[in-house]
Amino acid sequence: MQDADPAEDGGDVKYTFISAILSTIPPSLWFSLIRTNPVIVYYHMVSDGDVAHVRHLYPYKNVRQFRSDIDFIAKHYTPVTLGEMIAHVKKGGPLPARALMMSFDDGFREHHDVIAPILLEKGVPATFFVNSGFVDNRALCFLQKASILVEKLERSRGHFFRAAVLDGTPLAGKSVDEVRDNLLSIPYESKEILDTVAQRLEVDFDAYLREHRPYLTTAQIKTLLRHGFSIGAHSIDHPLYSSLHLDEQVRQTVESMRFVRETFSLTYGAFAFPHKDYGISREFFCSLQDTGLVDVSFGTAGMIPDDIRGNLQRFSMEIPPLPADRIVALECARKLRRIAKGVDRIERR
Repeated sequence: MQDADPAEDGGDVKYTFISAILSTIPPSLWFSLIRTNPVIVYYHMVSDGDVAHVRHLYPYKNVRQFRSDIDFIAKHYTPVTLGEMIAHVKKGGPLPARALMMSFDDGFREHHDVIAPILLEKGVPATFFVNSGFVDNRALCFLQKASILVEKLERSRGHFFRAAVLDGTPLAGKSVDEVRDNLLSIPYESKEILDTVAQRLEVDFDAYLREHRPYLTTAQIKTLLRHGFSIGAHSIDHPLYSSLHLDEQVRQTVESMRFVRETFSLTYGAFAFPHKDYGISREFFCSLQDTGLVDVSFGTAGMIPDDIRGNLQRFSMEIPPLPADRIVALECARKLRRIAKGVDRIERR
């Protein structure tokens, strides 16, 4: 539905060398070379601990690393609010030079407990995107389930792994390493396999939810709003949108948007695609516009403009696991590469 997946070179190791070189160049020179404004970044998790439901999915930064990132951002950019972004998109409102918007996906408890206090201390605004199906710890995302199961396997490596325990499942007859890799690659459409494996491995997801409370509660989200942060939707239960039919893409978006807007009495609507927005058609955006629920949406393709004016692209500050200056330099390298190849735009069909 669009050009070659812009995320295909995201976090690619071969560009880290370029980023290392670019990171030695003063940021003022980057800004003169890469005239991208605004810049939009996203994180998932910040923690000093080993978070079982995340640690096997992607790297995340500790508090010291995150503080360092925020210091870099505050020094070289002007953080802007979601409200300013919506005004810019819908009414052509001006943005400051070197504008940057911060966002956080998946609605983890650490957004309230760890991240928000640091942002408040530094005076940096942010938007937190939540999955409506997980607020108040009503259910676990299939991704978190996979990470928890891998954690169980990792912790039992010193014991005899009874492969027969998985007989009758798609993972039967596989080694521990093969089971681990397979668990992490199970798609949304086959997520029921994770529940079957959990029963065999004696992992109780409901108990995990009660004990660890991994997601934000309604009360915590209201506290974030009182502190001046903004909230958006991130789908119901985090599917890869390109694997869904159009009707289901719209349902996931509309139901999650209605939840956040009605539950928290929001006068604005922001949506962040789970995973990425590659393969999303122009028809989807037209259907979404007709609902009147979404003012602005966000993908994950980096410093690249989108044919859909109200769909803005972000880049990860976690992958690859580098300091903020190196990641920004890497995104600059990717931007220059796209310009050279003549593919510096997402074209929807």
